[in-house]
Amino acid sequence: MDFAATLGNSAAMAIANARLHTIVLAHRAELQRLSNKRIHVVEEAMRRISRELHDGVCQALMAIKLDLTLLQRRVPEDLGGTIQDIRAQVIDVVQGVRQMSQLMHPPILDDFGIVAAIESVAEKYRAASELEIRVTAPDSTIRCAAPIELMLFRAFQEAVINAVKHAGARRMVVRVALDG
Repeated sequence: MDFAATLGNSAAMAIANARLHTIVLAHRAELQRLSNKRIHVVEEAMRRISRELHDGVCQALMAIKLDLTLLQRRVPEDLGGTIQDIRAQVIDVVQGVRQMSQLMHPPILDDFGIVAAIESVAEKYRAASELEIRVTAPDSTIRCAAPIELMLFRAFQEAVINAVKHAGARRMVVRVALDG
């Protein structure tokens, strides 16, 4: 009798543990889904802000630059230099906004894929710093699902920043490949 009761209790505990395990797995899957959704929402917001910066703010600044050009033609020469300085400042702001837009979400990632996006950032670092970045890819047309490409791009951005900032790197080699 005692043995049967012990066996019954053990079976009941095993069933309860199995139920708890199922609940934990369901909660884990829900947490993963919510985490993925959060990442998607944040990245979509960054994509919209990036597009608005590029399309809205840059266009408005370029219109101001054109207005300044027209104004410069109508004012005395002594004010022309000041207007020219203001135009140069507007151009600097446009370039800064474009860079910010590119860093937030580069359109090249959507249009041409991860290899082109990484190569684009590498080219900017080569031009602006002493960091030599070599990007290799057996297939430059490699495409993955958009969230994966975005994750790889963000990982690359962070790696470059860390290599420059913390390691003082002068040379970096990046290999992009699909491996079964």
